[in-house]
Amino acid sequence: MTISVTSNISEVMQIEINRMLTLAQANQMVRTIATTELALMKVRVHEQGMNSAEQQIGLYTPGYMKLRTGSYGNSQTVTRGPNKGSLKDAGVFTKGKDKGKPRPKYHRSSDPKVVASLTRQMENDEKVIPLEDNACGIGFSNSANYNKSQWVEATYQQKIFSPSATEETEIQRIVEQLTNDIITK
Repeated sequence: MTISVTSNISEVMQIEINRMLTLAQANQMVRTIATTELALMKVRVHEQGMNSAEQQIGLYTPGYMKLRTGSYGNSQTVTRGPNKGSLKDAGVFTKGKDKGKPRPKYHRSSDPKVVASLTRQMENDEKVIPLEDNACGIGFSNSANYNKSQWVEATYQQKIFSPSATEETEIQRIVEQLTNDIITK
């Protein structure tokens, strides 16, 4: 008696190999990682004021806090209503070419932790940048904002705009999830 066995294992393996190649070639995973990383970094750097080691970047000086909050000696305050006592404006410039002109009010909190943002221009310019070969990176579309980020890192002598350990763990989780999704299709 002869038993004959046939298998389609080579076809199944080729299908799985093609799925993995699709994953490697597509920039879906890279874009998902970069987009998620960008969101996490913006919160860490521009809201929580944490560096890449997940420690506080630093504290602003009292002089800079006046600029940030608009609490100058000639700032006007609200005298009635529910906002009584809060700043109405940032006053006017008292020296220089803008003397007498209103100072800008940045509407930032009085929290002195460094968050690398005053006008929000730099944090709004930070984005996912497409690179060659379906790759993506996180960066600035404006070279002035890139230079600001380098200045902040040099001034505080620490890595700030690099992924933290928590963010790297999240990257690994995304890679595993997307890989499993493709394999189990």
